[in-house]
Amino acid sequence: MSHRLYLICTLERSGSNYLCWLLRSTGRMGDPQEWYNEKQPRYHDCDKYGIPFVQRLADATATGNGVFGIKLMLGCLGRFGIAAQWPAIRERFSPQVVWLRRRDKLRQAISRYRASQSGRWLRPTTAAPPPPPEFDAAEIRRNYDRLVAWEADWEREFRKLAICPRQVWYEEILADPQSVVDAICGLVGVSAPLVDPSGCPLAVQRDELTEIWVRRLTA
Repeated sequence: MSHRLYLICTLERSGSNYLCWLLRSTGRMGDPQEWYNEKQPRYHDCDKYGIPFVQRLADATATGNGVFGIKLMLGCLGRFGIAAQWPAIRERFSPQVVWLRRRDKLRQAISRYRASQSGRWLRPTTAAPPPPPEFDAAEIRRNYDRLVAWEADWEREFRKLAICPRQVWYEEILADPQSVVDAICGLVGVSAPLVDPSGCPLAVQRDELTEIWVRRLTA
């Protein structure tokens, strides 16, 4: 079978788990996850994440139309050798690249701070929220600065690897998830079915505490 690969390149707290769930729910876009992750051991015995690793992901996670997806965090490019292997990956799979970003960096920084303090980066709707951490303006600002710097690093990596990604914004997903799913499916030649965001089993971290902290930080 001929496989078609797409990549979701992003940073933490950009809505990537929600986007990947939406794409997975189509039944036509594979099982996009953060497969380059030491906590995902199922495919890690393949030539140190080289082409055999990607091929095994394709064989194991593609839907019947041959489409499969991978979510990539910035650190994966160096840690797992993706940047060095990019010419071979591009020649073998001709991947379509999506750059998922978030315009509201302050709320992203607050979200990252809260998740890092609780250790809960993902929460199902059936689980109770973790206790909120103490407000720490300095640490939130450090998270903000890191996010800005890491986004600039993504941009540099795209230029270096001659990648022109399709940009998608977190705020667009919230406003019109169907249009975003349609656009990403179109990149790999798939006609998207209607998606039902109400079925997502993932809880949103953003709440009134987020808004209180935004007001404190911008006063």
